[in-house]
Amino acid sequence: MALEACPACNKDISIKARNCPNCGEPLKANWGREIARRRHGGRPTKFQSLLVAVMLGTLVPGSILYGFTYFSTDEGSERPTAQMAIPPRELTPEEKQAKAKKAAKEREQAAKLQADERARAEHKERKAYLVRVRREMNSFETFDVSKFTGTNFGFLAVNTAFQVWASMVEEAKGFSLGPEGKALVEQFREGAIEVQKRALPEIRDAYGPHMRELLWEKNLTAKTFGDGFQTIEFVGGVFAANRNMKVFNDELWETFRILRFKQVRYKWFKEATEYTYFDIDGPDDGDLVVWGDGTFRILK
Repeated sequence: MALEACPACNKDISIKARNCPNCGEPLKANWGREIARRRHGGRPTKFQSLLVAVMLGTLVPGSILYGFTYFSTDEGSERPTAQMAIPPRELTPEEKQAKAKKAAKEREQAAKLQADERARAEHKERKAYLVRVRREMNSFETFDVSKFTGTNFGFLAVNTAFQVWASMVEEAKGFSLGPEGKALVEQFREGAIEVQKRALPEIRDAYGPHMRELLWEKNLTAKTFGDGFQTIEFVGGVFAANRNMKVFNDELWETFRILRFKQVRYKWFKEATEYTYFDIDGPDDGDLVVWGDGTFRILK
């Protein structure tokens, strides 16, 4: 049974009632349908639309479809009101200027945050770098040459330590160091050079006996001599042939340069007054060097 609210007491009653059973207020005929029609935007109710179609003889299949479709909707619901698209209001010159200032301020703040972040990162890296410099400086006094002699690997490994020191000196160029930091790096640089000057002659002196031991079974001898033991000499009958000399020299040439020999000599017997020699164009003991792919670069 269809119900509508009483106009007087607002309680639901049958739309066919003539008087409200709650408050006794007399009601007009068809008052319920009139209220439903007003709530429906003035349009006829579902029942009224179907009734009119039957009376006018227009109840064709299309009308029936319309009627069923209409009945399937909620009579009390309201259709959404169409909204007109309103274009945005154009900003005034003052508003545009204020907006531009706000955007500029936001960009400035973002740039400042990025600069602060970069500064913090650089400060952290610089601090870690100076810690490494101090740690390596502490190792200068206890640098033990004997750890790098006796094996082929050991003789070449000493150059790895020297390269680390050279790279650290070069790394200082990437930091904004104050007077104290610059003085520390310079002290580190001088200390690394002194260790090299002390260690390399001792290493070359030990390299001669090491090679003699390795070459004994091949009837070859070797020795290092001269100022700072910078000359190395090999003696053996195989060196009577230039081809053998070249093969041997090419194999050890890079080692001669890394250990900073200045000359290598070859004799085919010990008492020979004539010999073949090759001058070695390499760095001095006091040079901080960065090696790579058979080449080297001296740090000034």
